[in-house]
Amino acid sequence: MTSPARNIPEGQHAFEIVARGIDGFIFVCFEQETFPSAISASVSLDAYVVQAGWHSEEDMLRVWAEVNGTHDVTLLPGCQDNGTKHNVDTMPMRRSVTGKPYVGPKNGPDDPALLPDLWNWTTLTADLGRVTSFRVCAGLETGAGAEAM
Repeated sequence: MTSPARNIPEGQHAFEIVARGIDGFIFVCFEQETFPSAISASVSLDAYVVQAGWHSEEDMLRVWAEVNGTHDVTLLPGCQDNGTKHNVDTMPMRRSVTGKPYVGPKNGPDDPALLPDLWNWTTLTADLGRVTSFRVCAGLETGAGAEAM
């Protein structure tokens, strides 16, 4: 099976998280950066959420930085802690027909899950303040659906 072109920013350093037929949270964390004294830090991550899915209450995505081993800072738009079927279309993390959360039936005429993927990536950023260490993570949970990021 051949994968379609993914339009990966800069063409490299990409991870794909796909959840089909499972129920659980899968995540990737990048190597932790540690500094001898506190520095001001900002982080960014290019992300793409595929159109398919986002019909179950269990569906969730998170993108965060673990800071100083004590707390997490979200990178999602609007400082949302996570993306769900209720806000994934308004962040915006995927294309939407209406720009509002989809509340119709699965595969209904305005369901964003049916729109073709255009592979326009979103750069997610966060200002971490002064830190001595951090690492960036991204994760996806599915209710046995077809979500991917």
